[in-house]
Amino acid sequence: MYRAHSKDINRNKSFHPLTYRNLSRVEQLKENAELDKAKAVERQKELQRDQEERRYDELVLANSADSLSGELARYRQTRSIFAAEYEADAKSAKGAPVTSPQSPQASKQEVQLGSSTGASFPITSFLGKFKREEVDGPVCATVKAETRDATTTAPAASATVSADAETSVRKRPRDDVNSSSTSSAQNGSANAPATGFVTSSEAAQLRKELNLVQKQRHDPLMRVKQYQNSCVAAAARQQHHEQETCAEAKHVSNDKNMLQSRIRELLALRKKK
Repeated sequence: MYRAHSKDINRNKSFHPLTYRNLSRVEQLKENAELDKAKAVERQKELQRDQEERRYDELVLANSADSLSGELARYRQTRSIFAAEYEADAKSAKGAPVTSPQSPQASKQEVQLGSSTGASFPITSFLGKFKREEVDGPVCATVKAETRDATTTAPAASATVSADAETSVRKRPRDDVNSSSTSSAQNGSANAPATGFVTSSEAAQLRKELNLVQKQRHDPLMRVKQYQNSCVAAAARQQHHEQETCAEAKHVSNDKNMLQSRIRELLALRKKK
């Protein structure tokens, strides 16, 4: 009637989980999970290493004002920030090498920076954006040296060349700088800088002072002292208020005694009359 002999008894059962297809899928999932875990561990190590380098660079920048270690620390920070730009510059340099006319001092300094930091990205035109002022300095020095050497042959020509070089390097001053310098000269502080530049040593000193203030503010002993001082101040205010009230009460009682004595005197005079 129901043809039970011809029905598949396993028609409602799921297939075994470890057949070839499902086994390969499970293995693939395990491999993907292991890869994700390895990537997460590697990323964590990279972040920890970057954090340690950043802390070390901050310590170096705080302890060194303008030394070579400070320059290297600044270079590492800019390299970590602009890693994508360095990669793009490296790819473009591999495709078409570009030679930029720079002074030998600047090139030696860049080579020294790259070799000492062990940078994986070369120093290219992107870093030159941050090194323009440093490159202008040695170029100006070389121009001045050439003009000094040429003074023996042609003094008039050397004077004109040096004047042209100085005018080309010299920048137009800002109006607020001129006004601030004139005001400082009028106030008697002409030697004080009129810019908002803060050196790394001053920044480190300010950071130390700020840390000291924060530690003193969060120090439990300082809080206990503040609480004790507040309690003493409250007790002193209360005592002063009590003294004032006592003095007022004494003054009122003295007035009452004077009035009573005067009344007695008047009554005594009336009785005599």
